[in-house]
Amino acid sequence: MPQAMASASSAATYVAPPGRQAPPSSSSAGSGAFPTSRHTLKSFRVTSSGTIGRAPDNTLVLDDPLISKHHARIDVSPNGMVVTDLGSTNGLYVAGQRVSQVQVTQPVLMGLGSTFIALSPDGLCEVQVAGGAGGELVGKDLTFRVNNGSMTLLDGISFSLPGNELLAVVGPSGAGKSTLLKALTGEQKAQEGQVLFNGLDVYEHYPVMRNKIGVVPQSDVIHSALTVRKTLEYAAELRFAKDVSKAERRQRIAEVLEDLDLTAHVDKRVKKLSGGQRKRVSTAIELLTRPSLLFLDEPTSGLDPQLDRDVMDLLASLAHGTRPGDTGRTVVVVTHNENHIDRADKVLILAAGGKPVYYGSPREVLPYFRQRLNEIASQGRLLLNTPKGTLPDPPAVDGYADVYALIRNHTAELRQYMEATVPSTRRGGAPAAAAGPATQEKPPKQQSVLRQVSTLVRRQLRIVAADPSYLAFMLLLPIIMGLLTKAIEGSDGFAVPHYPEPTPPTPENPTPPIIRYSSQALQLLVILITGAAFSGMSATIRDLIGERDVFLREKAVGLRSGAYLFSKATILALITTIQTALMLGIALALNKGPSDAVILEGWPGLELAFCCWAVAFVSGLLGLAVSAMVSSSEQVMPVLVVSIMAQLVLSGGIIPISGRAVFEQLAWFMPSRWGYAMASSTLEMLAILPNRDDALWKHETAQWLTDYGMLSAIGLVCMVVCYAALARRGRR
Repeated sequence: MPQAMASASSAATYVAPPGRQAPPSSSSAGSGAFPTSRHTLKSFRVTSSGTIGRAPDNTLVLDDPLISKHHARIDVSPNGMVVTDLGSTNGLYVAGQRVSQVQVTQPVLMGLGSTFIALSPDGLCEVQVAGGAGGELVGKDLTFRVNNGSMTLLDGISFSLPGNELLAVVGPSGAGKSTLLKALTGEQKAQEGQVLFNGLDVYEHYPVMRNKIGVVPQSDVIHSALTVRKTLEYAAELRFAKDVSKAERRQRIAEVLEDLDLTAHVDKRVKKLSGGQRKRVSTAIELLTRPSLLFLDEPTSGLDPQLDRDVMDLLASLAHGTRPGDTGRTVVVVTHNENHIDRADKVLILAAGGKPVYYGSPREVLPYFRQRLNEIASQGRLLLNTPKGTLPDPPAVDGYADVYALIRNHTAELRQYMEATVPSTRRGGAPAAAAGPATQEKPPKQQSVLRQVSTLVRRQLRIVAADPSYLAFMLLLPIIMGLLTKAIEGSDGFAVPHYPEPTPPTPENPTPPIIRYSSQALQLLVILITGAAFSGMSATIRDLIGERDVFLREKAVGLRSGAYLFSKATILALITTIQTALMLGIALALNKGPSDAVILEGWPGLELAFCCWAVAFVSGLLGLAVSAMVSSSEQVMPVLVVSIMAQLVLSGGIIPISGRAVFEQLAWFMPSRWGYAMASSTLEMLAILPNRDDALWKHETAQWLTDYGMLSAIGLVCMVVCYAALARRGRR
């Protein structure tokens, strides 16, 4: 392969991070010895074939953790240039669509990882490498309405933020601050208008542009049981290309820890950190991929004034790139706390309904609105006391409370003055294509399903192991249920008792002795099946709702809903296996074992254990489905109680269900009904209790498999419902 893929048609510009890797001289461009740190390359001309990737043996080496070692190949022939994806993790994108090959017949903009490459048929290309200094962020006429257009949340917001600056978005409640953040990040597209970053449309190029964007939500999207180190390691595994080595990941983590002053806390559990430190960890996760654009939603919420100041100082430092090796980035923060807003370079103040009324320096906010107040008062139009807001008498602007009162009463004229004096805020100042209604785009995928499942399972195991109280509950519950079986009187246990032959009535003995059938096995099974259902469902019903914010952020950067669900099911299978082994081990040790099996001949105890495990596992899947659908953690406990009571009553063990209208039909949807039937079939319950008539309990292979099939069907439905709920959340 030729080693000289590109030659410089004009001098290349290198913006190297000071203190990390010295940049090569511009003459190296012609030889193909490209830099491997964070740079901006310009005006290269491709003259021969070569490869693009992260590994040093590529012709064009790009230090982007989202680019594979050998990402793509450029083939130059007399017929033109062809760019081919070499099976990369994050793909090759053109116009927002993933492609396997591009024929360069006209100028084309390609996205690889978080890097853009503009390539022309004549070989001229420009490379914008990940991690470079922040670029200009432009919002054009951003509009968003709900309720069939009757309520406006964003009303034609326009602004232009230079690169490497910190913008604070403030305003009273209901001003659309969080809606604006979602529109700027592409999480929820504006219905009208454009968002441009470095001159590129964020919505059009979202699959690549989202790799340049870091988002820190208001709530901490981190697992508090993990250490800082493990939190970042698992985040890096989920975000980086699959061929990024562990050493490379650890090097990047060390850099981020140093940048955010977290090195001293690397082995502390997140729950032991202060509020400000936890916010730094959330920010560190986003900085792993070197985003050029960083958004934060209420990062100082709940923090004391000192921590508030520290966070704002940190954000200013991240924007300006004041630390060694950091070229900075463009940062946008939504906040309701104006105490240290002077750390920002620009402030955007929104009025109710998403109407902008001020855009400029935070240090000029109060003088600006004092002047506007005096102008309005001099014209005799000043409103002092209205339901919207009250100004002091005599009128004055001494703080943001007065500013908000003024803008509530005079929104239209304040916006008109702003647009007249700040050109970038004018509506319709430049043509803005309608973004159209929100589309149901699939989230971008980074890793394979198996790789994501592996990472998530290992992370979840570490989280479980780090919570002693949860572990104790999960282990004590089956032990207690197993011990409770000793409370059932009798000596037959799970075995079929030996009953005397029934004696028919005779003239000499018109009332023969009544055979009393043992109900011990029936009652034992009620304890085991109900215990299995409770242990399975209680293990999962809070799981998804408890970490929904974490899931939504990880899904936005490539986590597959199916991988997430499969990892939860894998952990559930492991937990229920351990619990079933404990519960059945104790129960069988304290009671006589079953006589025979239906499927596992010679192993009736193991078959009974499988029946209990299947109930626990399917009940756990039901818990996952409920957890995926509820909107708050407070809703899960009533559902858990009702579900377990229903499974207890409709299992068929306490009251006869077969042949009873309504009850029998409701029982079809209960895992315990079919699990109890499987176990009853195994135990020969119809032989133990000949006076009971339930067709689902027959000691036959076909009936046992039918019961198992129905239980599996319920589990499958729960999986589908859970997956649908997970896939629906976070759609753009």
